[in-house]
Amino acid sequence: MALGEKLKMLRASRGLSQEQLAAELDVSRQAISKWECGDSTPDLDKLRAICTYFAVTTDYLIWEHEEDTPQIAASKQDVNVCGRNGIFGDVLLSVLLLAGLAALWAGLRISFTSDAALHIVLAVAVISATILSTTVWKQRGRATTLLIAATGAVLAVSRLAAMLAYLADLWSGSRSYADGGDWPIVWESAGTWLRHDWPYYLFYLALIAGGFLLARRLKKKEKANDDL
Repeated sequence: MALGEKLKMLRASRGLSQEQLAAELDVSRQAISKWECGDSTPDLDKLRAICTYFAVTTDYLIWEHEEDTPQIAASKQDVNVCGRNGIFGDVLLSVLLLAGLAALWAGLRISFTSDAALHIVLAVAVISATILSTTVWKQRGRATTLLIAATGAVLAVSRLAAMLAYLADLWSGSRSYADGGDWPIVWESAGTWLRHDWPYYLFYLALIAGGFLLARRLKKKEKANDDL
């Protein structure tokens, strides 16, 4: 609906003639007629006077379609952004959950040692944190995602430390029959270990990168909400 049509409708709702409205706005009847016919538009001062008299907003008069107003357009954009962020967050949390399950599986496959127990405990923690961050911990989501990233780092470091400790023991034992240690067998063992463990490190990397990415998204979302 154009400005002139809205003005005519507002005038009719008050039961005013063009002459009466012209008197209220301190303009001529011809000016009212031209505004309603679309032959001209009121200047800024008269536009404000019309809005004040009829208790409407300038956006209502200026924009032909309500959904085109800046506030509504911005709201729709915010909804779209939130929707995309929500989808991204759901996918990322699903990846983190799978990574946590993989870490738990990795820990269970190791013979029951302190290293295996650490894997299991931390994996259960990250799975729980991932689930809770989408439910009762929504307000603490950013801290939770950083905790997930830290958990992934601890899992990766602990597994890498276990490998290095094994290789150090292997090299130390080989010194009994080879001067300077049997490096070929150490490198071969390291390659075998890494070929076996690379999927686990990939999941740990998903925990670290996913946790930080989600924390960054949540930070941007919080900042956007603060700006509204």
